[in-house]
Amino acid sequence: MFPGVYGGFYLDDFVNLGGLASAGNGWVESLSYLLNAPVGGSGRPISYLSFILQSSSWPGSPFDFKLANLLIHIINGFLVSWFAWLIGNELTERKEKSLVFVLSALSGFVWTTLPISASSVFYVVQRMTLLSTFFVLVSLVGFCALRQRRHTWNTRDYLVATFIVGVGYFGIFAKEGAITVGLMILATEYAVFSKSRPSLSPRWKFLVLLAPIALVLIYLSLTGKVFNGYGSRDFTLVERLLAQPVIVLDYVGKILLPSNGRINLYNDGFPLKEVLDHHFLVGVAIIILVAALLVAFLSKSRLLSFSVLFFLAGHVLESTIIPLELYFEHRNYAPSIGLIIGLVFSIGLVVARIREADRVFGLLAIVVFGLWIGWSALVSSTEAKTWGNPRDFAIAALTERPNSLRARQEMAAYFSAAGDYMGAANLLYSIDNDFGVFAGTYAQLLMMQCYDARVPLPQSDVFIRIFKEAKYDRGAEVALHDIWEMKRAPEDGCPKVSYRQLKSVIDALLANPEFSRRSNFHVLKSLVLGDQGEWKSAANALLEIGPDRMSVSEQILSARFFIYAGDSETAERLLYKARESLVDPISRLTYGPQINSLRDQIAEGSGSSKRIEND
Repeated sequence: MFPGVYGGFYLDDFVNLGGLASAGNGWVESLSYLLNAPVGGSGRPISYLSFILQSSSWPGSPFDFKLANLLIHIINGFLVSWFAWLIGNELTERKEKSLVFVLSALSGFVWTTLPISASSVFYVVQRMTLLSTFFVLVSLVGFCALRQRRHTWNTRDYLVATFIVGVGYFGIFAKEGAITVGLMILATEYAVFSKSRPSLSPRWKFLVLLAPIALVLIYLSLTGKVFNGYGSRDFTLVERLLAQPVIVLDYVGKILLPSNGRINLYNDGFPLKEVLDHHFLVGVAIIILVAALLVAFLSKSRLLSFSVLFFLAGHVLESTIIPLELYFEHRNYAPSIGLIIGLVFSIGLVVARIREADRVFGLLAIVVFGLWIGWSALVSSTEAKTWGNPRDFAIAALTERPNSLRARQEMAAYFSAAGDYMGAANLLYSIDNDFGVFAGTYAQLLMMQCYDARVPLPQSDVFIRIFKEAKYDRGAEVALHDIWEMKRAPEDGCPKVSYRQLKSVIDALLANPEFSRRSNFHVLKSLVLGDQGEWKSAANALLEIGPDRMSVSEQILSARFFIYAGDSETAERLLYKARESLVDPISRLTYGPQINSLRDQIAEGSGSSKRIEND
């Protein structure tokens, strides 16, 4: 898989890692980056801290980030082998221990080389998934080791087990998917241990393994983060629930029967309408999953039961009611562990018994099994080479996912990076006919004007109207921010696009209902105005975010602009409110010095800051 580390940054890498440019300037900036994490209900500080440790490599060396991802993935592979060994020891007879060791190592190897995991390893931002799964695996290994060592648990054992499960839950600070660790352990306990050892306390299983994820789902529902979240999606809750059985079975197919044409990062073109129109297909998928669950609970095969229950437990958060995008292959990174361990052990044990009965058939079975492993490794190798070559990656995205907007944008970005701006422009304009009008398309076209004035743009009034009415996509923010970065260089890196034109585009987006509540565009407008010395307008642009929605950093920036504008009174009010928002030691450590510095500036200019000096 090593060739994959030579690729570039993609999609959410830019949004999540962009702050590293300032994070490398000192511990205050690093803490600010952690506290203003772009995504995730938990803030994902473990993941962002790992990015900070590599801030010197941003943005020039994606290799360093991808290499770190690969090393974490390899460590996870060793943990999978350990987990498989513990399960194998529980399910086999003593005379098969040497076979268990081989199959455990093989399970780790097969899982580590799964082609579907490419988007978890070589897509830099998915280090969040890698780190989250690391904590989950440590918890799974610890639970199984304790379960095997202690036949009957006492109070001390339950306390140790609670701590072990807590390590898994700690993974939510890398990515929220770790909340499913309780269900994964519950699946392992039911399928592997409960049929050969005394049952664990039902109360402990409910409180420690089941209640946390139930509470999370209830919390998300009651706070509107489930049902209200569908307002920005092109699908409803019902449509998502109907599509997920088909998607989950497609995941299974990619894991067990991989091919390079089927595996790809860009799955935003999933044909939702076509799938839902095929009621028979949806019905069959639902029946298969329900039947799989019934078989898992009723089957005497503990390996089969473990594989199915573990895999489905891993999909409870991201493949049910949460209004996430429909399809992402990295969601299988942890759930696939159950499938692979179950498959490798099931086939390995059967092959061993066939070989005992008939050496020829046993040898044939080994060859067939080896061919499957070899095929999977070959597909994975090809995927890694594709990820490691930006040109091949862009071509594969476009040819394998012709219905993906992001794949089209990726190819345009490759053309632009190669200096073929007209080719990139033609590709971007083709998006309108095939996908609709997106703001990111025209933001990219505007950015390419910085490099090649021949890139055609619509007439000014039409251009602005497009931004007021265009659909939301993430590309608009990245492109406009890049233009701003170029313009504020010592020598204007984009003279073709004026500050006035850039501000007009941002204003148009803020007039667009799909962008109006996205605070990053208010911040960008403020920075553009600040570069031109329009301090009062820059400060007011941040106030447009809304008093209840402004972050501490946004309040501080607005106060700074008000000080430059000579309005110390308004700056004081903002700084006082920002100071009141510092409720934890880390935020006080990060933002306290900035607030105090600005208040000192006010005090040097006038005595008006005395009102908040003693707060």
